[in-house]
Amino acid sequence: MIYTSELFEKVISAVLCSFNSKTTNDEKQNALKFLDDLKENQPILCSTISFELLKQTTNQSILYHFSLNLLESIIKHKWNILKLDERNLIKKELFFIIKSTYLNQIFMNPIHIRNCLAKCLVEMIKRDCFEKVNTTLDEMINMIQGITQIQDNNSNQLELILLVFRFLNEELTIYAQSIQAQRRRQILNQIQKRLNDILSCLIRISNDLLTVPEQHERLTQTCLLCVNSFLTWVEYNHFEQCESFLCELFLKFFQLNSVKLRHASFECLLSLVNKRLARRQLQQQQQQRNKRIASSASSALNCQQEKLFLNYFLGDNTLEMFYRLLISPTNSIEELRAIVTNDHINCLKMLGQFLVKLSNYLLQLFQQLATKSIDDNDFLTFVNERTYSFLQFLLLLNQHPFHLLSLNSYQALNLFIIRQTTLLSNEQFCLKLIFNLKQSLHRIHFPSSSSSLSPMTTTLIDNENEILKTQYMHNQQCFIYVLFEYDSEEQFFWKFFSQYRSELQKLIKSFIGLFFSETVAGKLYELDCCIRLEISLYLILNNST
Repeated sequence: MIYTSELFEKVISAVLCSFNSKTTNDEKQNALKFLDDLKENQPILCSTISFELLKQTTNQSILYHFSLNLLESIIKHKWNILKLDERNLIKKELFFIIKSTYLNQIFMNPIHIRNCLAKCLVEMIKRDCFEKVNTTLDEMINMIQGITQIQDNNSNQLELILLVFRFLNEELTIYAQSIQAQRRRQILNQIQKRLNDILSCLIRISNDLLTVPEQHERLTQTCLLCVNSFLTWVEYNHFEQCESFLCELFLKFFQLNSVKLRHASFECLLSLVNKRLARRQLQQQQQQRNKRIASSASSALNCQQEKLFLNYFLGDNTLEMFYRLLISPTNSIEELRAIVTNDHINCLKMLGQFLVKLSNYLLQLFQQLATKSIDDNDFLTFVNERTYSFLQFLLLLNQHPFHLLSLNSYQALNLFIIRQTTLLSNEQFCLKLIFNLKQSLHRIHFPSSSSSLSPMTTTLIDNENEILKTQYMHNQQCFIYVLFEYDSEEQFFWKFFSQYRSELQKLIKSFIGLFFSETVAGKLYELDCCIRLEISLYLILNNST
């Protein structure tokens, strides 16, 4: 069978027929049988048809989707039976599409069309990874190196390359079991050889996009997610030299008005903290196994580097930015309803993870400081000041209306209570934490009617008691977050709030144990009232419904 215009039109008719709700089942079955037979027996002919469909400027999205799925199927299932010149032909045609104006037409379609094209290239990278020269990966790297300035005529090509890198990293990490071990090692070796080239391009492009984030929002988001896909698995030493630059860059992206870019940059920040934490844990394990390593110069704490890192993440400006953009974006209930979206919720969830990771990082740092002799008193003072500011920030988050973020802040505080008790030997801190716990134990009851205010609600609004007014406003904010994720009061209580209170119970037990610690008891000799409050709080938790 050879390619003809009649065959091309017949394929288009069969595709449209199979997705047309008005056609009969027999017609759909005949169309699907024709397409399956063609795909199974004529791979080269199918690739020709696929490329011709991609070159059509008036095609429907469904035809683009079919052509790319057809091409991906050929690469995945027929690549090994193709001759070398046939493989090279498919590769040549695919790169012709990428480098031509046809790509702009494809990228005007929904996102799944762009993703399909990127996945075709990923499958080709996986298939020709054993070639010594002119691999698909090398060509992609050469293309991104050739993009020295972001313009309208190359932005789609750049976005496609970034998608390919991101999907390839996901294949090597998240979906690693789907790749043969030998093939995975070969791809990793290829990436490692060109890793410095790739990372330098990604950092340069990210920095360039910072000047035009609104004009290229989707491209910027893709770039940040691509960078994060490398951060998740590449060794820390590849980023160590430019760590400060990356921290500053991601924080700048975080301050932009786009919630999508805020979420993407937050993922990068979280990955950086994970990398740092993983390296510190590895160092401590090595020191435990070999005492000579612990005393060597290579294990010495770089105070200046630690100070820069902590200042980026725990500096007053950063904490204020988190508070302004995520924690207290508005005081208006109506504005909050508009702000609470999936992207906003995801950012708050990531902030919660971020807090727990930072707590672990600080505690690892204190553990390391306890085993070393540090002469830099300014550094020790700085660490204590930043930790105290962070603890105050956690106290502030205890009362956040999004319960999961509130829970994460309590979990972070519990880590300090268990592992670094001397930091909490402060009367005002204890009193504030007790007050927060008491407030957080109140169960939120859903209003019986959303359309009318109950007499009790009206009384609360008109009441001059500021505490009651504050409680009412807080409950209204909680409702907005709760109703966004849960359909009923029962669902919220059984799926989350019961667990929430259980976690608070663990914290209270740890907190009560704090007063029996020898290192803390001497500093809390005037806190008899706090102990009584704790016991009453514990009883309230056990007896509450």
